[in-house]
Amino acid sequence: MDQPQESVFIRVNGEILESLINQTSANKISKGMILAKFLDIDQDKGTATIESTDSKHLKFSVPKDKFNSINKNNYYQICFTFEYTTTIGVQGVVLSLFDFGPVDSFDTYSYSLTYFNYWNIIKDRYPQLKTESDQMDQQY
Repeated sequence: MDQPQESVFIRVNGEILESLINQTSANKISKGMILAKFLDIDQDKGTATIESTDSKHLKFSVPKDKFNSINKNNYYQICFTFEYTTTIGVQGVVLSLFDFGPVDSFDTYSYSLTYFNYWNIIKDRYPQLKTESDQMDQQY
């Protein structure tokens, strides 16, 4: 009998998005939280692309009711799930957005996926961050 896939909850920033995509392809991570700006917004297709320090940007499927609040000049805390298919690859689906406004500089940290204290560090520095639920703060 096959073992069920484990879901790993982790918070990241754009600097380690590529690592997340690789982990998602291996079915190791199913949900995440990222601090980023949107580079491109396509309301017709229902997608938004977030910034990353590498050339591989991840397109997110965004519910139509969330598009009205997106400003490309603002930073967002984006809670999302990952979907992976062999035909499309990795796609993020936005669950919720929290707008930080036009932040002049956002100090970000780049830790490996095994360093799970990232969320505690970023939450202390930016107390306005929201948690989606108590479950989001558990470490797996």
